[in-house]
Amino acid sequence: MQTHWADNRVLNVQKDPSVTSYKVVEQVKKLLRIRRVGHAGSLDPFATGVLLLCTGRATKIARFLMELDKEYLGTIRLGAETETDDLSGKVLLSRQDFSVSIAEVEKATQVFIGRILQHPPRVSALKQRGRRLYDMARRGEDFETQAREITIYEFKLRAFRFPELDFFVRCSRGTYVRALARDLGRKLGCGAHLSALRRTRVGPFTSENSITMDRLREMANSPGSRPDLGGVLSMDEALIFLPAFTLRAGEEQGILHGRSPSLSQFEVLDTEVRPDENVRILSSQGELLAIGKTPLPEAEQVIRLERVLAVTDG
Repeated sequence: MQTHWADNRVLNVQKDPSVTSYKVVEQVKKLLRIRRVGHAGSLDPFATGVLLLCTGRATKIARFLMELDKEYLGTIRLGAETETDDLSGKVLLSRQDFSVSIAEVEKATQVFIGRILQHPPRVSALKQRGRRLYDMARRGEDFETQAREITIYEFKLRAFRFPELDFFVRCSRGTYVRALARDLGRKLGCGAHLSALRRTRVGPFTSENSITMDRLREMANSPGSRPDLGGVLSMDEALIFLPAFTLRAGEEQGILHGRSPSLSQFEVLDTEVRPDENVRILSSQGELLAIGKTPLPEAEQVIRLERVLAVTDG
């Protein structure tokens, strides 16, 4: 029997260490007896913290959740660079005879603030020329990863216990924190790798409002109404970070049949219309119908449908 309270939802799950994000997805599928479950941005196996899972029709909004900025707490160990840029990989180079001051570390972290180009780890799931990087690395192929533009909003030293340092980072989608650790080590001239990582926030989703796998197991045999838990959200609740545009009464059917609405069909705009911005499209009764994209100034003044989320009666 399907657990209705968890279907078509976004689950803010607290990921445990030593388990892959894929494994968490499979565990939730089996535990809650829901066929369609996917994540909105993976965590490395050794990492812990916020892992967003989408169930049922909520898998349609995963790509919008992936766009959100993220925050992490972690530990970097100086003096050794590894094959994977974290503690799980083979050591490629190490230094014993070096010293680094707090001032030097703090100065080095500031180099990475802003929009930067980052080379992803050689051992990662990204594709290059149609192939996974980790497959190329395991075959011993000689290649360089393609740099990608990311944004580091904050990168702060929290504690320093030579040769380890604790840090906080707030960054954009696509950032590899272990690559940031690697590059900090290179900037300091001593090498470094990521030795611990905890994701504390994805957009408005925080560790404090997450749900543990143990709690999910306790709730798995509760097929009734949805429990009052911060870690289980409706699609509309999960997309609260997007402005809401409310349609006039009687304008809903066009949306359900995939027709992009004009701005004149809306009764209420949650905010001024900014160009090329994702928005929630709500019925006159406040039901989430779709996600749309606002028009560019020179384009036809319609909200282009990105995802229709409501189910038609027919």
